[in-house]
Amino acid sequence: MASVSMTQQLQHDVVGNYRKQVQTAYETKADISSTVECIVTTLQDNAGPSFFEMQNLSKQYGKLAYEMVEHYKAMITKKSKPANNRWENNDKHAHGHLTNASGYHYDENEEENVFEPMRRVKSIALIVNKNRDIATNLSMICDWNDQYTQRWSDENVVARSENFVEGDLVFNHTFAQPVFLPFTTNGSSNNHAASEDYSPHADVAILVTCPKMCDDICSIPETEAKIAQAVDKFEKFLEQFTTLKRFLDNYPEGRSLIPSYAMEKMAAKAKPRVAKNVVQELEVPDDLRDEMNQVILENKLLGES
Repeated sequence: MASVSMTQQLQHDVVGNYRKQVQTAYETKADISSTVECIVTTLQDNAGPSFFEMQNLSKQYGKLAYEMVEHYKAMITKKSKPANNRWENNDKHAHGHLTNASGYHYDENEEENVFEPMRRVKSIALIVNKNRDIATNLSMICDWNDQYTQRWSDENVVARSENFVEGDLVFNHTFAQPVFLPFTTNGSSNNHAASEDYSPHADVAILVTCPKMCDDICSIPETEAKIAQAVDKFEKFLEQFTTLKRFLDNYPEGRSLIPSYAMEKMAAKAKPRVAKNVVQELEVPDDLRDEMNQVILENKLLGES
């Protein structure tokens, strides 16, 4: 087995992979159905009677349009030559007059009526912080972000937005079933314009400041602060290893954190040899081992599911 030095680059890559796994584990969505239902109904109620009238009209229109399209689709198909492939069909002539009735923006496996002009929303971005004013609970917040370094602008640092409050966390919840909302939201823990792995931002989101709601939404294992603490603890632990093999000897579960190039390099000249001296094992703190195992196991289970 070839000896692979634990270079600064390799350390950086391993820590980066651990950071990603920590983030994934901590941002795993929990079952917060009652709280989410409260958020949805509040936003719908705040939109007023017109919003519910729009929903009903959309459903009625979708039902009537579907029936009309099916009628003429059958008529056109009956009078047309057999199609040579799935792309040769006359369906478009049955609904071409319905400018909003297109399945282009809908998933084929969705049961949603493609002829409804009012589309359901699949997810919602939430900014959670119980330290904020309770009066702002379930209000809208826009153009929110933490400080980040621009990826393609010579490391130009973009400051926190003025509406960012210490302790803010972004949570993107996907509904079990799409719902009607009066507007859409957009936010995540990863900003494609940032060089950092964790760079929370939101164009439009909903503030959650009610302590109980915050606790429900934040039932995922950790918070942003704990992510930083976990990564820092792991990074200090990693610094004591001079080779990749010693790291894996002391923490075999860490194999999933090693980039492929390092594993390939270590296995390239694999030759069994007898060690003259027993490798001194470096003690892995119990709390750190438990934390790392939990993160890696949770991500493995998520991947399998």
